[in-house]
Amino acid sequence: MTGLVGQGVIFGSAPPVLPAISEHFGGGVSGQFAAQMMMSLPAFGLMGGGLLSGWIIVRAGPRPVLLIALFLFGVFGAAPVLVDDLIGFLASRLALGIVAACLTTACATLLVETLEGRKRVTVIGYQSALGHVFGILVIYLAGFIVQQSGWRASFLIYAGFAAAGLAMATTAPRSSRRAARANGNEGVYRNLRSFARVGWILTVTPMMYVILGLLTIQLPFLLREDGLGAPVTTAVIVGMVMVSGTAASAAFGRIEAVLGGRNIMSFALAILGSALLLIGVSRSAITTAIGALLGGLAGGVTSPFVWQSMMQQASVAIRDVALGLMNTAVFLGMFLNPFVATGIQQLIGVHMTFIAMGLACLAAFTATLLVRGFRPTPSRSDEE
Repeated sequence: MTGLVGQGVIFGSAPPVLPAISEHFGGGVSGQFAAQMMMSLPAFGLMGGGLLSGWIIVRAGPRPVLLIALFLFGVFGAAPVLVDDLIGFLASRLALGIVAACLTTACATLLVETLEGRKRVTVIGYQSALGHVFGILVIYLAGFIVQQSGWRASFLIYAGFAAAGLAMATTAPRSSRRAARANGNEGVYRNLRSFARVGWILTVTPMMYVILGLLTIQLPFLLREDGLGAPVTTAVIVGMVMVSGTAASAAFGRIEAVLGGRNIMSFALAILGSALLLIGVSRSAITTAIGALLGGLAGGVTSPFVWQSMMQQASVAIRDVALGLMNTAVFLGMFLNPFVATGIQQLIGVHMTFIAMGLACLAAFTATLLVRGFRPTPSRSDEE
């Protein structure tokens, strides 16, 4: 369960220390650059680490990678406690992202090897929910530590998290089940066909995260345009995305059981399209907050859905590598959001960007209904 929790710690602990980081490195342009890179470099590391983590796990196995990644997560995460120069600081943040990708992939691989069917679906939802919860908790914890003990002390959160994770991982009993693993003897052609089978997941995931990024990256700018950009108002409304997302992730197992696995993405597109459309036409805090809550529900089911889909559909020969590529797909979407959204906003404005994206989601939802219809039949996980 530590994979997505680790990502929550990375991005949740950053906001309270950004002003202090900027001042420490001289303020101005150079200081702001260092502060921005504190968020950006781990994301780059997660993208690049996603390409490497699966290959590492194929050769070393998920359990050793998990233990080593937890240790290094604490080392690189807490490095700014001692590192004082800019190059060392930035290098530690990039390494932290790479290690976090290995941690996430190792956890995902172990979930596949130890759980199946309804249990796996439920645990994937819980893992995503815990990532949200830790992200929220760490924001407050880091803010308290910075206020009481200074910005360097806040980085000890990483060491504490890694120590707790190591203690749990080393004392946990090994699974008695021995899942089949790739032995490297399958031909390249057959593996390429296996990748083609899951190509739709690696394509849909960054596209969804480009759109979901509107709710966290672009929503504050829309609120500011409407005269609702006070820090408290922004925090409450954007926080609603996290709250409803956490609830939806925690309930993912039940949602999937009711709708059927094949209909989850249709559900997410319908809810997300309605949310973006409501936010786009709104000019009040209340209706925007309702839209944020709806959008969070869509994000809350999207994350466990794409991970569960990859775990279920990737063949044994490519599974470890494919799960690693999921990190790349997710953070590629988050990375592309500012470029896509800014380009559209320059043409049609902030509100129309939300409306256009909302209509696109509803059009995609309609297309899925026309092609497949809506059949709440049991998914493969139900049948298992």
